[in-house]
Amino acid sequence: MIVGTSRAADLAANAEVILFDFDGTIANTPDGIRFTAVNTLRSLGWSDERIGDVNRLIGPPFPAAFSQVYGVDAQEAEKITHLYRETYKQLGPEACMPYPGIPELLEHLAAAGKPMGLATCKQEQLACSMARAQGLDGYFSQVVANQPGQSIDKVQIVAGALQAFDVRPREAVMIGDRADDVRGAQANGVTSIGVTWGAGDASELRDAGADLLVDTPSELEEVLLGP
Repeated sequence: MIVGTSRAADLAANAEVILFDFDGTIANTPDGIRFTAVNTLRSLGWSDERIGDVNRLIGPPFPAAFSQVYGVDAQEAEKITHLYRETYKQLGPEACMPYPGIPELLEHLAAAGKPMGLATCKQEQLACSMARAQGLDGYFSQVVANQPGQSIDKVQIVAGALQAFDVRPREAVMIGDRADDVRGAQANGVTSIGVTWGAGDASELRDAGADLLVDTPSELEEVLLGP
């Protein structure tokens, strides 16, 4: 079901640029992220009780996410991140499969002449290689992401995407599955669309203040291109 105001729907439908989060929005990566995080922390001797809900790690940039969620210092967060990435890069293409309906959505948006960009807290090289592995990289004319040694959040990522496309906030729409995506859009004055098929649920996205909520890629297409 599509939830939101008619004004937000109008802004989304008339957006000149469409920005997508990657994890949990374009690609079904959350399971791989959770699996890798749990095994990395267990390898460091952490108990399952201490590890808790690793879903909290999906969205914020690494290594900062480990500090935010677990209260470890920067040095420890860097150590965990290094071990995590060494494990994560061994996962196969099945760890980044697009959600059903996403390839068709991107194809239809491209056919309609809609410029699209990836706005993700992932490392740029990894995000690009994952998109390329699924044949999706050609749809995105800009990729704004973290560079080696960076750990910038979604507020800065969205700001960078607006600059990369040289558009005003009201001319863009940000699509994502976590509260961080919504907050990143809000901080930059960009309309946000929360998708409920990823790591975050409708309650999280609604509480964060998403302008629109959609449950399926076909609903997202309806919002962006019309019924």
